[in-house]
Amino acid sequence: MLENKQKGLITFTASSAGFIACPLSSIYASTKCFLATYAASLAPEVKEFGIDVLVVNPSPIQSRFLNNSGGMKVLESSGKVAAPPSVVADTLFASAGRCVVRDQGVISFGLKLLVKIVDWNFISDLLPHLAFLMEDYNNFKKKLKQK
Repeated sequence: MLENKQKGLITFTASSAGFIACPLSSIYASTKCFLATYAASLAPEVKEFGIDVLVVNPSPIQSRFLNNSGGMKVLESSGKVAAPPSVVADTLFASAGRCVVRDQGVISFGLKLLVKIVDWNFISDLLPHLAFLMEDYNNFKKKLKQK
């Protein structure tokens, strides 16, 4: 777009999983956090040239992603509040050119509110001490002991 002096829109779909530490989903959460930060960093570089950048952080979406939960209860329970995929497209079109980061859905808003009230560092320090309370973590430990 820059070389051809074209205006345009670059979009990314991140996730509310990138807002806080996600035990047992470390790669997924990290890559989603990367996408949001990348988009926010790229936006000021190209805005002057008529290129908008938008990253959407949707709440759980009804997709095949949830079919591959591997038995993780937290993922299976997120499917109960999942929105249809069209919500992401609608959010992209409604937000293009208006903002850089757009949170969509109750999970995204709730997690963003949490890290505004409780410091991210504090949550990160607390989670390792609370892992034993997580059913998915206990199932993970059991599987490790069976090997």
